[in-house]
Amino acid sequence: MTPLVANIEDLPKSLTSFQEGDIVIAKVTPCFENGNIAIAPHLPQNYGLGSSELFIFRPFGVQTKYLFYYFQATPFKDACASTMTGIGGLKRISADFLRICSVPLPPKKIQIEIARYLDETCKQAELLIQEKEKQVKVLAQYKQSLIYEYVTGKKAVPM
Repeated sequence: MTPLVANIEDLPKSLTSFQEGDIVIAKVTPCFENGNIAIAPHLPQNYGLGSSELFIFRPFGVQTKYLFYYFQATPFKDACASTMTGIGGLKRISADFLRICSVPLPPKKIQIEIARYLDETCKQAELLIQEKEKQVKVLAQYKQSLIYEYVTGKKAVPM
């Protein structure tokens, strides 16, 4: 696939720039509440542009994955949501809150252990979810098959 190419001068000035490895967080509802938080991976030229409705965090002196998981934690998201201002479906997180909020920073070795543990736990949870989704699909097919057999008279309704 050919990457899109544009002259930087032709792009809107409101775009937010980020670099590979930055953490990108949606500023607005419902995107923030839906967990739209990501680590920017594999960017061409290690650089990207996104909506002006993004906060960008460039981790210095902290493990990126640790900070990523912290930003996904319910207490952090609840604290951010409590600072939202605006109307309707476009409330925004307070940038001032993000500038002053504190992040607990255990030693780097512990940050790495926490991130590895959460990576593995999330991986296991995802595998369980996939297995349950397969089971639901099989049961749905079985249900459809039963319905078909009874509707077409291939099976009789017990009296």
